Formats: sequence, C-alpha cells, structure tokens
Amino acid sequence: MATYNSSKTDTQIDAAIEKFYNCRNKITVKAPSGSTVIASCGADRLVAAEVAGLWVFYFTKFGQWTIRAIHHQTTLPVQTILIDELKDYVVNFD
Repeated sequence: MATYNSSKTDTQIDAAIEKFYNCRNKITVKAPSGSTVIASCGADRLVAAEVAGLWVFYFTKFGQWTIRAIHHQTTLPVQTILIDELKDYVVNFD
C-alpha cells in the first residue's frame, strides 16, 4: 500500500479541493440576442444556451480559444482569447 506524506493538514487539503470544485472558470460571451455562439480549442468544442444575450462556457483546458458568433446568417468577426489561468474571462461581440 502506498503512503502519502504531506506538510498540509487535512483541513488545508479539504479547503483546496472545495475551492477547485466550486470555482467557476468560465468564458462569458456577450453577443446579439438570437446568435449562435461556439467556443473551441483544438478538438474541444463547446456550445451554450443563450440567457438574455449572454452565453457561458465552462472551459475544459488551457490554450487559445476561438469564439465564433453567427447572428441572422451573418458571421461576426471571430475572437480569440488565451486561457492561461483559472479565472473568469469575458468576450464581447457588441
């Protein structure tokens, strides 16, 4: 049986786990209502439902994400965002 030695207390470890699972690492996209918005990074492709002109994507990995929006059959200028840390990001097509 393997053992694990840590200088962290069980309370510190539990707090770190809780912080990880409760964090909201997301990309919030603001675009014209009725648009179709897609976020992609490599082979990962995310689609979200609109809520009042906002789309929220919970990113799955670090890297260069491409955000595409189509509104009334018109493709809006593609935006890219570098996801390089655990935080919330915002992309605005308006």
